[in-house]
Amino acid sequence: WPGVHRYLRQCSAYWSHSGKTTTLVYVPRKFDKQKPSPVVVTLHGRGSRPDHFFGDMTQDLADAVGLPFVCVSGTRPTGPKAFVWAADGTDADNKRIDAALAEVADRVTVAPGKVVTLGFSVGAQAALEAAARDPDKYAGGIGMSPGADFHLGRVKPSPKLKERRFVVTIGGREHPGN
Repeated sequence: WPGVHRYLRQCSAYWSHSGKTTTLVYVPRKFDKQKPSPVVVTLHGRGSRPDHFFGDMTQDLADAVGLPFVCVSGTRPTGPKAFVWAADGTDADNKRIDAALAEVADRVTVAPGKVVTLGFSVGAQAALEAAARDPDKYAGGIGMSPGADFHLGRVKPSPKLKERRFVVTIGGREHPGN
């Protein structure tokens, strides 16, 4: 077991420092990439990946609502197809979202202040905090079953935050910490 444990720690260290990211973009059919558009940014749960959160239905959803969806991998890879969010009160998650939006800039022109974050579990926490930290960039956030520590107490609220909207959903039988 000590050898297996050492090997697993080495694998974890390798992936956490690999710099691997995944960004998926789904644009509605007949989308004009030159025209600034609101954008939905999706953030998956702990240990998951962008295509697990919405998956195959994302293109249909983008077509139905007429908005691009940018599905972003967590801040730190934990394996070849698994990621986690920092959710630690630093700017790491915001920087990852910024990098993903920059990565898709050839396909989507983001309308200033019109990004909506949508996340699940720890991704929900990251989504809500990213939007609350930077209300000039984000129109608001949707958190489904947020599950991480809150770090917004360290942030001075912007007056613009009052103009933003947030939705939080939590199931009736979830962990009391959520």
